[in-house]
Amino acid sequence: MPDLTPPLFAFVGWGAMFPPLALLAVFDALVVWRLARADRQWRAEIIALVAVQGLACWLVATFFTSNHIGAGDSYHYGLQVADFITQLRHGVFPIFVGQSEFGFNGNIHTMRTAPYYVHLGALLNFLTAGKQSFFGIQNLCVIVSVLGGGTSAYIAVRTLAPAWRVVAPFLAALYLLCPALMVILIGMDMYPTIMVLPWLPIFWLGVAGGLEARDDTRWLILSTASLALIWYAHPAVAAWLSPFWCAALAVRFVFVARGPGRFAHPILAGAALGWLVIYLFVSVSTLHLQYSNNLYGRAAEAIMANLRLGWAASWKPLVAPIGNLGNIQLGYALTGVGVGCLFGLRRSGLAGMFFAGVSALLLLLLLPITSVIQPLWHAMPDKLLDATNVWPMQRFYPILAGALPIWAALTLRGITPRQSLKGMLIVALAVGVAWGIGQEKLPRSHAVVIMRTPASTSTLLAPGNIKLGRVSYLFFGFYPSYYSHGITEPTFETRLLDRDMKPVLDNASALYALKSAAPPTATLTPKIGIYPLNQDIKRREATFKTDGHSQYLLAFSFPAKADGVFELFAPDLYRQYTLPEFGEAHAFGAGPQSTPYLPLCLAPGTPETILLRTELTGLTARVFAFQPEELPIRTLSLMPLEIQTTAAQAGYVETPRVLIPGYRATVNGIDTPVVRSLEGLVAVPVSAGPARVVVSYEGPRALRLAFWFSLVGFGLLPWFGLWAWRRAAQVEMVSQSS
Repeated sequence: MPDLTPPLFAFVGWGAMFPPLALLAVFDALVVWRLARADRQWRAEIIALVAVQGLACWLVATFFTSNHIGAGDSYHYGLQVADFITQLRHGVFPIFVGQSEFGFNGNIHTMRTAPYYVHLGALLNFLTAGKQSFFGIQNLCVIVSVLGGGTSAYIAVRTLAPAWRVVAPFLAALYLLCPALMVILIGMDMYPTIMVLPWLPIFWLGVAGGLEARDDTRWLILSTASLALIWYAHPAVAAWLSPFWCAALAVRFVFVARGPGRFAHPILAGAALGWLVIYLFVSVSTLHLQYSNNLYGRAAEAIMANLRLGWAASWKPLVAPIGNLGNIQLGYALTGVGVGCLFGLRRSGLAGMFFAGVSALLLLLLLPITSVIQPLWHAMPDKLLDATNVWPMQRFYPILAGALPIWAALTLRGITPRQSLKGMLIVALAVGVAWGIGQEKLPRSHAVVIMRTPASTSTLLAPGNIKLGRVSYLFFGFYPSYYSHGITEPTFETRLLDRDMKPVLDNASALYALKSAAPPTATLTPKIGIYPLNQDIKRREATFKTDGHSQYLLAFSFPAKADGVFELFAPDLYRQYTLPEFGEAHAFGAGPQSTPYLPLCLAPGTPETILLRTELTGLTARVFAFQPEELPIRTLSLMPLEIQTTAAQAGYVETPRVLIPGYRATVNGIDTPVVRSLEGLVAVPVSAGPARVVVSYEGPRALRLAFWFSLVGFGLLPWFGLWAWRRAAQVEMVSQSS
């Protein structure tokens, strides 16, 4: 079997990633300067941090590429980044919905529910001067987050336990080596979870410091700001961290704080968090989302079933396949760290007790004991169950991985760092790191398997190959009857409706009616190919050649029993459809209400051969060439959506965009209110005659105000942080002099 371990920096395309990586290196240099300033141990500090970052690079070595890595969810997230950056390049800002060819149905997934990811992608695109591909930007988001996680964990441990600097790189390494992290990234494409890696250790550092310092507001700023960023990066993780943050403020109020700050600090921290995250909550509230994991009250049962399925395996080494639920685990090394912290609980003070309670609660909720734990899950609010989904281990283990090194630092701080004890601890931690590195072989090897070639990657983003997933509709609890799991052309997704909102004109049917009287450009009748796909299924193939400037409509005739798959190939084209139905009732397919017309809107270029490949017998297709000007409903632009048509009667123009509050429209330059079509899409009333419809998304006034309000908050945050640091230094100097 070939070695699938990726060599570091072995893949093409990582050179354009240099500018943001250089900035990370500069930041690491500042960290070294700050941490080593007191004792001048520059060499030790540099070696430690370089070791942590080297491990981080090794973990994500496969992502140093412009190629696409992953499956459907990874592709979906990549489209979100592509859509956001494309809109920015067209001067759209702020961006609230998908509009470009990468999200022409108005996708709101990450940009409205977890916008950190696309904003980070836009920043990295700027730092790389737009020279990196969209999937390269996505990979760079992963690289920056993992490297940032290593640095932040190192900073947190060094800050809390300066006398134990020798263990800081080991604990930071164990954080990155938590098996759950790479498994959910590489095995499950959970990119938003990986985006929180830099902020989890900083959050727990702020919590720990706030439980010990009476007047030092720096810790509250750290925990509040990092929690706000986690909300934007992955609300599902933040939803579980927020109660712990509130609990830490309550414990601080009762046991730590004294004087006026006892009352003022929690109020100010809560107000600051609300200021920073108000955009996210206003954004979600204005969407009126219908999706819920607990629609039928069965989320708790589903959670318990998954816990039973994965619990026993989560205490064993990683095994293939990588998506095994048992692979989402804390790992032996971090578990050992937690056990060690329990033995030293008395030395870690109030903060250590708090971390013990957090860890115990999260692990308790992961126990597959139906009679005890299921009632607890049943008691959870629906919103928290929605955030948790049916795999709580995906949320809990990253939280625990970030908390345990901080708890360990609190424990070690109460122990005198004798040389013999240091040696024993280093050996134990080194064994844990070595074991963790060995466990990462499975996800790293899998990353190589699921990495596409450069040609395949570019094909994924070619205009005729962009496949929009169901996520846009899933949040709203419906699918338009035209929705297809296959690839759809934006210019064929607008329809004319009558006054009763029944379809009267669509491009595919109208174009076929126009072209069918003339001989087709080509007729495809697949014949058995030379090579069978396998022992049971024989491949059939047919081809036609393009002229380099036309677009094409394929009109299929299906056999009586159309049950199988067909594919279309060209150098820059790949489509796959499963028959009889591959989506909803009126989508392309062989179902009783399906449309048999499949458009291919090819970019102008050199003529090429289109290959149809299928396992079906009796499948034929007539091919008709056309020009965009021949379409009765012309899509002139996607940003904003501009449509030109002529209506035979008064009715509506139905667009492909999901209706949410905030859409605006003009018809022939006159403001016209949008309405909801029967499919749940944006529709615009039109009179009989020519119509030029322009649809744009401005968003509700509350959404726009919340966006700028939170943006100002993040702009002021560094100034408040600088003020708090200076004030804390002055207080410390006064206390030392007295």
